[in-house]
Amino acid sequence: MRDISSAADISKTFGSTVASRTRHVSSVVSHAGDWLSTECATYFARGTERSWEYVHRATRAPDTDVDGVDILALASDAEGRKAVALVAQYRAAIRKVSIELPAGLVDAGETPNDAALRELREETGLVPGDAKISMSPTLALNPSQSSETSILVEIEFSLANSKFMET
Repeated sequence: MRDISSAADISKTFGSTVASRTRHVSSVVSHAGDWLSTECATYFARGTERSWEYVHRATRAPDTDVDGVDILALASDAEGRKAVALVAQYRAAIRKVSIELPAGLVDAGETPNDAALRELREETGLVPGDAKISMSPTLALNPSQSSETSILVEIEFSLANSKFMET
C-alpha cells in the first residue's frame, strides 16, 4: 500500500502512472471560429487508440498559459459587512441569463491581475481602491470538454475607498 498524505502526493502517484501509459497522437480541427474551435484528439491510453472531441479556446495570448480570469470581488462597507460582486449575463449556450462572478479573457501583454481589474471595471463599474489581490494557480475548470484555463483572482477592498464608473 502506498503512503499518500497530500494532494501533491496523489497527483505524483496517480498522475505519473496515467501519463506514462498515455500518448497524444494528433488533433484535428473540425470547426474553427473566432473564439472557439471544435477538435478531435487521437491518443493511446492503456494500449488502446482512442478519440475524444473537445472545445479549444482560440483566443489565448501567445505570452501566457491562461485564457481568462474569474473574479471573486469581496467589498466591505463602513460597518465591516461584506458583499460579493455578481453579474447577470445572457449566455447563448444555455439560452438564458446566468448569475455569475465577473470574468473575462486575458489580453496579450496583460497580467491576470490587470485583466481582473479591467474586467471588474468593465462588467460592474467597480474600481477598487487599496485592494488586496490574491490568485489561484491556473485551473482547468472542465478539462474533459474544454482546453480553457482560468485563474481565480480574489480582490478584497473597501467600498469607501473605491469608485464606480459608467459601464
